[in-house]
Amino acid sequence: MTATLEPHRFSPPPSDGELLRAATTGDAAAFRHLFDRHAAAIRSYLIARLGPIAADDVLAETFAAAWVSRARFRVDADSARPWLYGIATVHAKRHQAAETRWQRASHAERQVAIGERPQEEIAASCSPALAQALSALSMKEREILLLVALGDLTVAMAARAVGISPVAARMRLHRARRQVARSLASHEGRSNA
Repeated sequence: MTATLEPHRFSPPPSDGELLRAATTGDAAAFRHLFDRHAAAIRSYLIARLGPIAADDVLAETFAAAWVSRARFRVDADSARPWLYGIATVHAKRHQAAETRWQRASHAERQVAIGERPQEEIAASCSPALAQALSALSMKEREILLLVALGDLTVAMAARAVGISPVAARMRLHRARRQVARSLASHEGRSNA
């Protein structure tokens, strides 16, 4: 029994330019081959920039954008990798900018919802002495104290909510409680005199 040789098994693999030229005509298999060739390297780069969770989303966006713009690739280039890194970099920056905007908006909403309650609301929900003590706290200390006391969160959960470590949250909470206790003791001393 003689084995038949398949000639394509011995030919060099197609270049990135050839794959993209084929993809430009609608050959999805050629583009899939390009993806298989470069996805791991692009993903490693994105993990280093964004972390593993965001990297997969941005990797998908990168190759979707590459598919859309495949006709603009310089087919005389040896490798599509620099082109793909460029696309990945643009999408990573967009992702980081969107994440930053979301964090700022989320932080601003938390500040308004928790830390910057109008003094009238604070005063209406507690005694005048406590309202005065709370208003004397820094925004950061008041935020943690209110999350733990009124939000019924653990210190660790409050820390996560404001984006700080549990140790920092415990320190803020300790300072806030100490300052409120001093303020209330001072007020009590004045009212008994």
